[in-house]
Amino acid sequence: MTQHRYLRAMERVSELRRALTKIPDVLIDADDLAIRDDALHSIGVLASLESVESVVVFVGPSGAGRSWVFNTFVGSVISAEGAIRPTTTECIAATTTGLPIDGFAGVVYQVIDLADFLVVIDTPSWEHDPSTVAALVRHADLVVVVVSPSRYADASVAALWTKVGRSAVLVLNRVEATPDETVELERSVESVFGVEPIVVATGDTTVPALRSIITDSLVTDRYASERTIVTNALRSSSRYLARATASAAGEIAAVNTAVQSEGEFDVPGAVFNVADSWLATKQSMVEEVATEIRGGDDRIVRSANVPLAERLRVDNGPWTEDVIDTDLDLWRDRCRGMFLERASIRWRRGSAEQLIDHYSWKTAINRNVIAPRRLARIMGKHLEDVTSTAHHELLVILAGSVEERRRTWMDSLARLGSYQPGRLLAFADEPRFEVDLG
Repeated sequence: MTQHRYLRAMERVSELRRALTKIPDVLIDADDLAIRDDALHSIGVLASLESVESVVVFVGPSGAGRSWVFNTFVGSVISAEGAIRPTTTECIAATTTGLPIDGFAGVVYQVIDLADFLVVIDTPSWEHDPSTVAALVRHADLVVVVVSPSRYADASVAALWTKVGRSAVLVLNRVEATPDETVELERSVESVFGVEPIVVATGDTTVPALRSIITDSLVTDRYASERTIVTNALRSSSRYLARATASAAGEIAAVNTAVQSEGEFDVPGAVFNVADSWLATKQSMVEEVATEIRGGDDRIVRSANVPLAERLRVDNGPWTEDVIDTDLDLWRDRCRGMFLERASIRWRRGSAEQLIDHYSWKTAINRNVIAPRRLARIMGKHLEDVTSTAHHELLVILAGSVEERRRTWMDSLARLGSYQPGRLLAFADEPRFEVDLG
């Protein structure tokens, strides 16, 4: 996997995650919601597969030029090279971040030019510290065994080759021979190791060539079957969800039509029952509003006649009477205040205020309530005006609660407008999706 391919794959994974998360829960039924959640889980699995680091460990005998090959591969001189044997006496790692690596006790250098998914490690010579080398080899995705013409047939090299097993490639370094001699040397190396060297390095070996050949030897398909399974599952779920959400557009339109056709609460001229106590009267009005709201919800669901309507009603939740309860208490206080403000001054005594307290809200709620003659004398010509004004305010409060419920439906519909069935379908049917992630 090249760095470019890795970044492109991760970008596609992120785009698909964004498209799936834009599907509102209420837009699809429980089964489709489970498919969406499974797809998001699969994206997490795919992202983890794509972000798995590949560890490349360079090993070899003393004097083979292992550190030179390591430095050439990473494109930076961070591991000491020299004539003293052994030159490298501790483990050195290179990554794009330079951050510490769990379980790695050596020095970690930052090399910007490396691929993000690579961790590259140079080790002490095999003879110097075989236990450390063997431990790192066990965690390597690729072991690069560096040998030289003068050391490839040593018994210690044979022991190293046995230790690294099948995850190793061979680099023949420090070759200074004629073309014919080089061919003969390669044949001899192959007879010893059973494989050809992937690189025959001389002082003229370039960084891109060495890096490309070694990187291409990584077993990048070690998770190929898992990626293929997850990718195919994502393609299927994306295609299914794209079709499900596309068909939901018709359901949204049906619910919108039903909400728009729902008439306003018919309160002009409404007559409400008046009990002797304010609490009982208030509760009666609250229950009437609640009945109207429940009826409106039922009419919208029946008129739309699509599953989305019922899911939206559940998502909206039941209507709560707390707000209107408070509003009605405030209205009663304002009603009392309007009566007192217009009452004749000579009647503003304790008994008159008690009369206003008892009858002001009753006459404002129900125009059929007969006010005592004393209240009529107190209010005089203002009685009709004050009663009408207070009654109108009450109707606004009651009708407003019903209208607020209708706005709740409209707001719910508005929130459904951000889903992207076309994007999901593009992911499902676009060939590059499979190429990038598989």
